[in-house]
Amino acid sequence: MTTPLASVGFKIFSAEEAQQLAGTVAERGERVGTALGYYMVLKTGTRSQLWAKLDEENRPYSICPHYDGDSRTKVLLAQRLKYNNRPLDGRYLAWVNPNSNTPGLGGLPGDYTVIFECPDYAYCNFMELPCVTTVQLTAAAKDISIFNSKEEYREYANKICAIGSVMTSSTTAASTPAYLPDAYICAEVLQTQVFENPYTHYYFQWALVQAGAAQFDVCVDAAILEIPMVAGGVVAGNFHISGRIVLE
Repeated sequence: MTTPLASVGFKIFSAEEAQQLAGTVAERGERVGTALGYYMVLKTGTRSQLWAKLDEENRPYSICPHYDGDSRTKVLLAQRLKYNNRPLDGRYLAWVNPNSNTPGLGGLPGDYTVIFECPDYAYCNFMELPCVTTVQLTAAAKDISIFNSKEEYREYANKICAIGSVMTSSTTAASTPAYLPDAYICAEVLQTQVFENPYTHYYFQWALVQAGAAQFDVCVDAAILEIPMVAGGVVAGNFHISGRIVLE
């Protein structure tokens, strides 16, 4: 197991290191203003990012890692999900590959739901939901199995699901904790590259993967890789999902 921070090359081993990292983001990051408050985003040059959320006194109180990758997935943004009373924190529930069905009125409005943490949640507060849009989804590996080919995966005796599957938790608004941004993903690797985080000199591997109608930018802490991901291969495992709405 690893953490979303480590998946983009930031490893925290103590409370002091966490405070130092928050300070680095606050000092070197770019300020992003919204109607509800301010973020600071630190860009590493490897497309990995840290989004710090600032309180009323402009102090960072939380950091959300993300990878600004190439994945693009059409979704129906169905619901905003609040898990505390802080205006900068939030998640979305989205239907992948939306159709003409209306949520709650019979028939599924898409293939399946995905819940994602949004590092700049308050930036898109103006959007009226539900709406169809495009999102860029990052999947930070918590644990992962890697296969060099589709054939190798199909012959694997302990596989959980078919290639192209995405399985999310069946949490509801009444659940505790509610709406976790986690998923089990089994997907084909389209592209991949290893990066060194210039701030920490820790390595992580990125891959663009295809899972049915959804794409994800997978990021993995190099320390948990027994073998590297390869184009044409398959990845399967548990992931933390973050996402940003594409406003282009």
